[in-house]
Amino acid sequence: MAEQVKLIVDGAALEALRAPPNGMIFNYMIRTADKIIEVAKTKINRRFVGPTGPGGAGGGSLADSMVKRPVLTGAGLSITIVAMKPYSFWVHQGNGPPGAKIYPTKPGGVLAFAEPGGGMIFRRWVHTSKPNPYLRTAMEEVIASGDV
Repeated sequence: MAEQVKLIVDGAALEALRAPPNGMIFNYMIRTADKIIEVAKTKINRRFVGPTGPGGAGGGSLADSMVKRPVLTGAGLSITIVAMKPYSFWVHQGNGPPGAKIYPTKPGGVLAFAEPGGGMIFRRWVHTSKPNPYLRTAMEEVIASGDV
């Protein structure tokens, strides 16, 4: 006859492992998020500062804008990594079909971009950019490496 083993989980002990700020699971998740951000920063063109003007981000780089946020929901604890620049989605996902052009919304207007040295670049149009899934790639690399 086969032996049976019954596992009883101590909910309070498990919660203590998970609970912020000192729980081992929480701390592991924070360290993993920090490592993902560190690797993601290496995947971004740090010269790009981003658009200026209304709704733009001007000043500071996309890499420097990444933050982690603990989120506690009814489903449990998660860590969300966010790039705080409004153009971060375009960099990650691309901003249009390859070879297409982006024009200013105002007829006769120009697109303005801040240079790292403080100057400005003005263009009547620019090509769309291909996706650079820096966060997804970094997460996959960190998880595959097991180096957390």
